[in-house]
Amino acid sequence: MRPRLTLRRLLQRPVRRWAGSSRRFTQNSPSFSRGRPQLPFLGIPLSTRQQFRYLTTERKQWIRYEVLLSLKYTVYIWAMVSCVTIAAFAVQQEWQEREHPTPPEWSYITRMRMRGAFFELNRKDVSRTDYVQVLQMLLDVLERLENPKIDGADIAESGVGGIVGEEAVRAFPGAKDLSKKSEQWRRGYFETLLAAAQAAEHVEGWVKDRTRGIVFPPEVVIGPSNPRPKPIPPGAKSAPREEDCDPMFPSPAQLYNKLMCTDGLTRRQHLETVLSFASWAAYREMPLASSLYQSALYIALPEEEASKINVEKWVQSLSRSGLTTSPSSNILEALTGYATYTARKGDVSDALPLFITLLKARQSLPDTSPKVLADRALEAGENENLAQKTLHAVKAFVKPPVYPPPPSDGTELPVRDEKERCQEAALHLHIGEIMYTARDSAREEGVAWTREGVDIAEEQLHKLGSATKNITAKTTCRECLATGLENWQTMVARLAKEEQEKKGSAQKSGWFGLWRDGKNEAAEGRWAAEEKVAKDRLRRAQDLLEDPEAPVRGASSILHA
Repeated sequence: MRPRLTLRRLLQRPVRRWAGSSRRFTQNSPSFSRGRPQLPFLGIPLSTRQQFRYLTTERKQWIRYEVLLSLKYTVYIWAMVSCVTIAAFAVQQEWQEREHPTPPEWSYITRMRMRGAFFELNRKDVSRTDYVQVLQMLLDVLERLENPKIDGADIAESGVGGIVGEEAVRAFPGAKDLSKKSEQWRRGYFETLLAAAQAAEHVEGWVKDRTRGIVFPPEVVIGPSNPRPKPIPPGAKSAPREEDCDPMFPSPAQLYNKLMCTDGLTRRQHLETVLSFASWAAYREMPLASSLYQSALYIALPEEEASKINVEKWVQSLSRSGLTTSPSSNILEALTGYATYTARKGDVSDALPLFITLLKARQSLPDTSPKVLADRALEAGENENLAQKTLHAVKAFVKPPVYPPPPSDGTELPVRDEKERCQEAALHLHIGEIMYTARDSAREEGVAWTREGVDIAEEQLHKLGSATKNITAKTTCRECLATGLENWQTMVARLAKEEQEKKGSAQKSGWFGLWRDGKNEAAEGRWAAEEKVAKDRLRRAQDLLEDPEAPVRGASSILHA
């Protein structure tokens, strides 16, 4: 009975909730377990690791802000780079326009291409001119000028034939009549076509590979016409085959004939064309050169005189009696070219009197008047103070460049300025070279003529100075000085060598040199001493021969192309 009563009491007791304890997994009670510590890198990763939410609303806003900010800065930076590039391009074109003016009537693209061509043609920071690029740019300019839809309005096909007649026009079609165009337009067309003809002299015979579109010189083409082709430079494309090639550029003769047949040019421009064509023909040893130089003389003479006289007889009379009247600039240029061609042919007996006649004619020219010299000094700003020079420099920078006025037509009497005196120095060099090579007895006199020409050219270069704007005169004097120093050094070197050989033979003729004369030894050492003088003059003249303007480097080089 007692076990049943005990069980009944237990069942009748009310159930109460335990208030003094809590669930262990909800309490942060310290664990006093002395078991092994659990380190994160020693634990085994669970496959059901707890995931966290990384892309919150705040993070989305931050990412959106950063993306927009980066895009904004990218746009700003590219806008600044574009503005700087456009400004640099504008300054570059402005600088090229001042160096190589173009007619304002032409379109902007035509003017830009012409400026680029003349800039590449006159660059001083490269060792070799890229005549392929220059000629291609000039031909593009000519194509735009002859296109009636671009810059060639009011031009027609040539009917008169310039200075060569209608028969030449039929033989060489493509010449234009520029009579309806302005003087600036015609002058720019003449300069472009003449420069293209002169550039074509350097790329004559170049071909283009049709299969690859690459231009090659004729000496590397593989074919029957070139049995021994030159090797291709390292790193260049392989040589083309002759059957895959076409002529790339027109020949210089085609361009010169086109310019000679052009109507609307002045006699001076026709004279420059014929002289340039004749110089190239003489270099190529073409029989056409003689008739071209005679044509240049006909062009240089006045029209009423050219139709009455025979050029050959007239030149012979000049060699005997000289010029009876004051010559024009055209006559002096044509006679100088004809005399140079005669000397190169080997007819020194006919060329020497012509050179002497030309020298006398140039020396008789009137000197530059003091008024003209004062006007030049005023134009150059030599007497201005610093403030005036600064003001003029600012005005010149802001004011757009003006196309230069038309040059002289060559019919008036020239003035004996720096350029004409350098032409006199060139005549001294021609006379000295002819006398040195003509006969042995006149070699000393030839050296004297050459030395005098060097002195004249160096004196004129010192007068011009480095800041002169007369680039033509400076170039002429510089070329004359370089040629004169080279000729002088070559002449005295040969004479010094012969002198040394004579000295050696004289030493062998006596016993140990006991009977040598001291005076003769001093006289024989003259050419060796002059050779040292020539070398020293060449060393001291390097500042005059070299261009002092160094190529622009650094960040400012982008403004100077």
